[in-house]
Amino acid sequence: MNTLVKCLQLAAVSLTVLAANQAQAAIVGGSANLLTRSGLPIEPVDITVLDPAPSTVQLNLLESKNVLSFNEQQNVTLSEDVMAWDGFDLSKANIDPNVLIPTGSSVNSHFLFFDPPGDGRTYWEGTIEFDSEILGIVGHRFQFKSTSNLLGLADTTYNLNGRGLDTNNTRDELTDVVSFDGNTLSFYISAGPLGLDPIRVITNGSQATAVPEPLTVLGTGTALGFIPLLKRAYSRKQKKTKKKG
Repeated sequence: MNTLVKCLQLAAVSLTVLAANQAQAAIVGGSANLLTRSGLPIEPVDITVLDPAPSTVQLNLLESKNVLSFNEQQNVTLSEDVMAWDGFDLSKANIDPNVLIPTGSSVNSHFLFFDPPGDGRTYWEGTIEFDSEILGIVGHRFQFKSTSNLLGLADTTYNLNGRGLDTNNTRDELTDVVSFDGNTLSFYISAGPLGLDPIRVITNGSQATAVPEPLTVLGTGTALGFIPLLKRAYSRKQKKTKKKG
């Protein structure tokens, strides 16, 4: 195999790596269990990433015992401030958002929802790990519409009808609890047949920096590294041609 072919193969590998670097931010791990009403584990369930994202998020449309999720906008630069929460529990039922994600921030957005089948209540507990730091969450029913305009997908219709996480202080079983630390989200969620419990998770987009188009990079940065190799290969080829002559 001559040097020119090797150089071209290396260039192809570089393009593959660049393409991989442009991948979306994502859920990278986690686990979840169904619980009894008293909190005892019943069985593990999957954290399902829907790809492509659903065309509609709506009560009883995608019923599942699994935790359903999909990626929304990625590496988006905020055109205005976003107000979010540093978690969710009964103490936050009647307070304003307490996390400011300022204009100009680069963020990723992910949408989780719980829409159980059957007639009774379903209880989940688990953790989800993202590939970048969690900045804040949206769980209050009145905050989804405004953040969907900024972070939601244009091809997905969010028919939430005012639904959000539950904060009913008269029955503990209706109180959802969500917290996060670093890139790990922890949750306890309960939902009935008429409940669709959504969570929007906003993560740091700065770690997934924008990458120039592969051909642009190859023409400016990557290709510069191959020029000396190509020159040497060409020179050797010319010498061989002269000797044969």
